[in-house]
Amino acid sequence: RFFSFLIVPMVFFIFHYNGLRGLKKITAYTFFYRISHALFTIISIIILLQFNNFSEIPFYAFAIGLIIASILSFITLSRYLIVKTYQNLEEVIERKTLKSILIIALPLMFAQSVQLIISWTDKLMLGALDSPAIVQGTLSSTEQVGIYGVAFKLSMFASIALMSINSIASPKF
Repeated sequence: RFFSFLIVPMVFFIFHYNGLRGLKKITAYTFFYRISHALFTIISIIILLQFNNFSEIPFYAFAIGLIIASILSFITLSRYLIVKTYQNLEEVIERKTLKSILIIALPLMFAQSVQLIISWTDKLMLGALDSPAIVQGTLSSTEQVGIYGVAFKLSMFASIALMSINSIASPKF
């Protein structure tokens, strides 16, 4: 229930950083796709811990980090679009209707949403095993899920070269 209001900022955030990718602004895309949300969440946790020490701080920090990243990605995309528009003043800009944009964008949005769900499935399933209804002896604690999450992210260092090549080559395809 807490995260239901974050769907709109998440969709806008995904739209904005993928817009940067489409404009071939790979540095900005990589910052918003890989770093910004986690960075702003960590900064929010540090700031919120200075004022209060309640158990919901990670949830609020997640929301604050997402909203800040979404706003900054919107501003960045807007600036790049303005620069791109001024550079192409002599070119004929093809006007597209909202319907034609949605025909192209909706399948891409659903594909990105499914990718997001798939990336969280392992942690959500491990977290579900932390329930008392599971047979004794097979329980995983929240600490173990956290350790798994950190170990998984560290193992992703092996795929940095592949991701960097894909982020450059994908807009060309």
